[in-house]
Amino acid sequence: MLEFGWRIIKQEIPEAELNIYYGWSSKVEPDWKEKMLKLMAQPGVTERGKIGREQLMQEKSTSSIHYYGCTFQELDCNTVRESALVGAVPVTTDYAGLTDKNYCVKVPGHPYEKETQEALAYKIVELLRNPEQIQELRQKNVELVKDETWENVAKLWLAEIS
Repeated sequence: MLEFGWRIIKQEIPEAELNIYYGWSSKVEPDWKEKMLKLMAQPGVTERGKIGREQLMQEKSTSSIHYYGCTFQELDCNTVRESALVGAVPVTTDYAGLTDKNYCVKVPGHPYEKETQEALAYKIVELLRNPEQIQELRQKNVELVKDETWENVAKLWLAEIS
C-alpha cells in the first residue's frame, strides 16, 4: 500500500490521510523497518504506533475506509470484521481468508503485485469521491458482519466436516 498505492490516493485526493497503527516487534529485520519508516514519511501518512484495542476501535469508527491490502495468507481476519462493524469500509483483495468476506470491497489479484496495490488505490479513490456509496456500504456492512460470529462460523465448519 505504501509503496504503490498511497501516492495514487494522495495525488487524486490531496486531503486524504493515512493513519497507521502498528507495534514494532524487536525481531523486525532492520532493512525492512528502515524501508517502512521511509515509506511512512510520505505526505499525509502518520504512524500512530501501537495502541490498545478499545482506542483502535474508536479510531476505526471515525474512518471512512480501512485500506487493507494484506499480504498475509490468513484463514480469517478479525481486523476487517471489526472495521465493518464500526463503519470503516474494508477495501481489500480477494486473497486467502478475505475471499468470502461479503462485507469487504475487494479487488482481484495477489496483494504482492504492484497492479493489485494500484487497483486497491484506485478503488479507494472511487469510493472517496462518492460519499453516498460509502454510507450505503457502511450500513450494509454493519448488518452483514453481525452474522459472522464464532458460533455461526463453528456451525458452518461442523457441517462441513461432519
